[in-house]
Amino acid sequence: MKNFVIFGLLILLNSVADAQTVTVAGAGDNVAGATTQVNGTYSFDGARNTSAGTYHDYERDGSTPSGGGGACLLIYFNNNNSLGTDAAYADKWIIINFCTGSFADEVRYFADELVAGAADPPETGWQVANGAAPAPTLSGSVSMLPIGLLHFAAHPEDERVYLQWQTAWELHNAYIAVERATDDHRFTEIGRLAGAGTTEATVDYRYVDLAAPGGVVYYRLRQVDYDGTATYHRTLAVRVAHAHAPRWWPTLAAETLYVAVGPNPWKGQLCDAQGRVLRVVSLSAEQTALLDVSDLASGTYYLRPAAGGPVMDFVRP
Repeated sequence: MKNFVIFGLLILLNSVADAQTVTVAGAGDNVAGATTQVNGTYSFDGARNTSAGTYHDYERDGSTPSGGGGACLLIYFNNNNSLGTDAAYADKWIIINFCTGSFADEVRYFADELVAGAADPPETGWQVANGAAPAPTLSGSVSMLPIGLLHFAAHPEDERVYLQWQTAWELHNAYIAVERATDDHRFTEIGRLAGAGTTEATVDYRYVDLAAPGGVVYYRLRQVDYDGTATYHRTLAVRVAHAHAPRWWPTLAAETLYVAVGPNPWKGQLCDAQGRVLRVVSLSAEQTALLDVSDLASGTYYLRPAAGGPVMDFVRP
């Protein structure tokens, strides 16, 4: 059953699953007809195997079983002997090779009983199975991320941007903050949603940025644990086009800059290329304003809105 934390509306969905990787090194040569070395990089695909409860498995990149489809090299928690292997490997972390085509040869290595109950594969303590030697060591992101981010999407609509994300699990998740930046990439928090704490259930989150600035806008998620530890997740970029944004001309203005204002009044600042404020500008709605720029030195200038929206730029020759 899914839980929902909702603010606003959802429009778009993209898959951007977080990836954890584990590297297996130092394992002995394959035996008994195995076709692929177990050494290499394995990736967690963002979803736990249903038979393993709180445990999750990692798949070897690029490995394909002889029968085709999926990966054949796995780091797997064999909960209640869900794979039907020898009982000696039940309820233990195992490195299993489905490439052999023989069930008797599949398990290459297993973790000893001292670490078998860990929710993630251990780095050391592996034992040899089926004659493969020596045993390997693991390294990399072998600890569980605080959330498993399955999807993160952004959809602009006029001055609003609709955001949605989905988690596969959560571990001590206090809240998730939405951060926004423009072209300067200086992120600031614009809102936050309470997390689900610790849960195995899929959780959907939805948030609406009601006053997104015009142009290219960047969004990212900052997940925060109960102890204050923060984890940043993928950044999305969207282009926001305001329906009633003012129009201006010419872009090369020696004497006068014309600004056509829409149904809403416009307030902002005239700034030079160094960001210094030269004037405060206030324009009435539904008019074409004439701004005298004849007293400005040659260079590039910007009209920056006070409350979000596109920046108008022009050059005085």
